[in-house]
Amino acid sequence: VLAALIIHAVSHLVKVTELRRFYRLVPREFWLGLITLLGVIVLDVLPGLILGVVIALVVLIYRASRPPVSMLGADPATPGAFEDIRRHPAAVPVPGALIARPDAPLFYANAQLVRDAIGRAAAASPEPVHAVVLVLDANDELDITSAEELGKLADDLHTRNIAVGIAHMHGPALQMAQRSGLLKKISPDHIFQATPAAVAWAQSYGSAEPQR
Repeated sequence: VLAALIIHAVSHLVKVTELRRFYRLVPREFWLGLITLLGVIVLDVLPGLILGVVIALVVLIYRASRPPVSMLGADPATPGAFEDIRRHPAAVPVPGALIARPDAPLFYANAQLVRDAIGRAAAASPEPVHAVVLVLDANDELDITSAEELGKLADDLHTRNIAVGIAHMHGPALQMAQRSGLLKKISPDHIFQATPAAVAWAQSYGSAEPQR
């Protein structure tokens, strides 16, 4: 009888409709909830909850360390607007320029992956790339590793005669770029407040003699 009472009480805590909604909206959240539920049933309440928290942290770190990098093109319907070319096929690539936007803040765990992704995109471009614009509106600041990786990216692109510009660099990130020596590699003249200005510079760069 006691077991039946406990089962009856616990059955009301398991909201099947909520789990169905999680599975429909974000399957990852469904599986996380299901693993936590099984952990509580098998291991006990506290160990099960700890298991759920640990798995959630692991998933968070994994996703943050592998951010998508959007390659932007001009929106033909909205002057001065830019969209991810892969998600918006109507977006028009900028001739001679690569506009790259990390869709998550750069930090020590993902900076090298972002650097490699941009380097590969520049090398795989069907048209010659004369300038790369990094849109860093997701970064309020830069850590040491991020600044170093951006410096390595600039060095690598410069060896291929590709100029580097940055758009939307926030104040704290700009201060870190100055302290770390990143601005010496990119040049303060290649830092822009808005993406359209950076794109205009990148387009004009291809018709001018390369400058550092």
